[in-house]
Amino acid sequence: MATFNGMKWVPEEVIVTTERLYLCDNDVDLTYELDVDTLLQIGGTVATPSNIPQGMGGINERLYHCDTGSDLIYEFDIDTRLSISTTSAPANNPVGVGGIAERLYVSDYDTDLIYELNPNTKLQISNASSPGTNPSGDGGTIDRLYHCDSSSQQVYELNPNTKLSISSVAGPDNQPQGIGGVNERLYLCDEGSNDLHELDLNTKLSINTVSAPNNGPRGMGGVKNIPLGTKVIIQKATFGGNEFNLSELFLDTKPQ
Repeated sequence: MATFNGMKWVPEEVIVTTERLYLCDNDVDLTYELDVDTLLQIGGTVATPSNIPQGMGGINERLYHCDTGSDLIYEFDIDTRLSISTTSAPANNPVGVGGIAERLYVSDYDTDLIYELNPNTKLQISNASSPGTNPSGDGGTIDRLYHCDSSSQQVYELNPNTKLSISSVAGPDNQPQGIGGVNERLYLCDEGSNDLHELDLNTKLSINTVSAPNNGPRGMGGVKNIPLGTKVIIQKATFGGNEFNLSELFLDTKPQ
């Protein structure tokens, strides 16, 4: 119990987190960070590690990227977007990477397969046929896995274990290329329209659309629950013999 401005209160420290959304572009070989609400670019661009960037996605606090020029899967530093490790993809044309919780997936354009990978080694655990003939993106929210296909122009929800389609709907444009989520929000980029979309989790229909920062959006996904620091939340306080619930009041620092 502490006293602040004559009020006695019970503080509790909480960890404050944030969400981060990323995009890669095949036309200019760049990566971008985007605002999760507006889908607009934040800060500067960073060059991709190779010359045919395809997929961008994360699981929890880890960010991944794949490239069909190098046939590699990269893990990125979330701040610099520079590679911190690489592994050969399970096949020669990786086009989408992303996942849910602690599970990582990549799809391949040549084999038409979706692979589950070990998130640490990035080596194959299992695979299944993609629901379309031109797989282009994989990604998910906290516990729901999604996939898109540029030939069928469909957005699919997949069973995370079997990687088989649960449901599908036509994409908002004609060439869906990348799909990924941040917590309970789902995003898609389309290279035909050069648009970025936020999708409704259940209907998979667009609820927000903006133009991509360049003309070749290929991979879109994010990371979640990144710690920013600690703040103090006041749970209960007493003043003049009365008790108040102040659970919505945040202080940047503890009072002395």
